[in-house]
Amino acid sequence: AEEIASQGFRAYKIHPGVMSSGDVREMVAGVRETVGEDMTLMLDPNNGYSFRKALQVGRALDDNGFFWFEDPVPWHDYDAIAELSSRLDTPLCMSDAAPQQFQNGAHMVRLKALRLVRGTTRKLGITGLKKLCSLAEAFGMNCEIGTAGNSYMNAANLHVIFSVANCDYFEHWMPLAAHQFGFIEDIQRNSAGVIEAPTLPGIGYRIDWDWIKSNTVAVLE
Repeated sequence: AEEIASQGFRAYKIHPGVMSSGDVREMVAGVRETVGEDMTLMLDPNNGYSFRKALQVGRALDDNGFFWFEDPVPWHDYDAIAELSSRLDTPLCMSDAAPQQFQNGAHMVRLKALRLVRGTTRKLGITGLKKLCSLAEAFGMNCEIGTAGNSYMNAANLHVIFSVANCDYFEHWMPLAAHQFGFIEDIQRNSAGVIEAPTLPGIGYRIDWDWIKSNTVAVLE
């Protein structure tokens, strides 16, 4: 957390992995104490908690001013999602794990089960993600866009983010090498920790065709 803050990031999402409820509660309190009150914090256990554990951890997030609680329980457990939303102050953000993100998002909006919808161009494309953002906006919700896993699709995410009014964050995986490849110059933050809109035509970034060629495994014809 200290390293991320020192690099100019203004928000940090924690993937806690396999930890007990008590250890997670202790960890989130420690991270908040370390980075202070000015940094936005989120937690994402990747749909791995039971309802009881999600409630216990969620209360710790409430106590430490977390911005969202992402995918605490399986994306299809709508009853647990709705109950958690009603009992926690920290908004639930779900779910880019769902195979049908648009339909799943619409269903949870209809049920009033959460306050933040989640999507990505990796599953929806630009048009589908724009539709999900518009759906969320109509109900006064944000659609927070998850990483798409590679430079080109992350650039597509960025185009959607700049074209809507209801997404606050661009998800930036660390280390960068895990998802930045195939561009000559990739998406970067400025000194204020903000990503500025690209100015080149098309996707806005130049593809590194030499890199593509040297990493090609097979060609479909």
